[in-house]
Amino acid sequence: RFELLPSGLIAANTGAPFSQAGVGSLCLPHTSPKPAEGPQMVGNKGLGFRAVINWTRFPTILSADLAIVFSAKVAKQKQAQLAGMSEGLANCLERQKSLVGELVVPLLAFPGFCTDGNLTKFLDNEAQHAVYERCQELRKAGYDTVIGMPFDLPTSYAAALSQIQVLRPEVLLFARSIEKLEVAVAGKPTSTWRHYPSEAETSRVYLGTDDSNYQEWKVYSQR
Repeated sequence: RFELLPSGLIAANTGAPFSQAGVGSLCLPHTSPKPAEGPQMVGNKGLGFRAVINWTRFPTILSADLAIVFSAKVAKQKQAQLAGMSEGLANCLERQKSLVGELVVPLLAFPGFCTDGNLTKFLDNEAQHAVYERCQELRKAGYDTVIGMPFDLPTSYAAALSQIQVLRPEVLLFARSIEKLEVAVAGKPTSTWRHYPSEAETSRVYLGTDDSNYQEWKVYSQR
């Protein structure tokens, strides 16, 4: 499910929740455990998640019992700890600050978390509160993993809306592991698309927008 709110963008799904190794792949690219878990997994390098930085500097993940957030505040705290470890490291960080600004360490390298799973203490503004509350609601509604992306810029909502309006059911032809996709924009009817693979012919795929309206596609591939 993709859900677009005035305060942010949310992606939710059912399926295998994040493992410890999966979280590690977000912090360090190309370390995903998915290639060993079979071809039906979506994504396998931890690179797709980095696209959320286009929308937010405060991505939040709720997955099974996991609750983590990535933020500049958390990263700066870790950066200060690193600076206190040695004079040489502190000098290196200061040199980098003059080139890239106050935050030197990667935003996604150091997630923030609480052992009780409550991320409220990390929230700094209304957008973050609104998205986090909606993420909690979606988890209670049965989604195994929910990723919240509160917008940082006032222009982000319009940009996200223009991109989400381009989506069509045919996107499922290129995401064959997704059986059902819901696209919800606040104040508008929810679009629901389904992918029906044919059991008789592997190259035949049916895409439906409801129980009586579908398209038949023949899909060919060459490796």
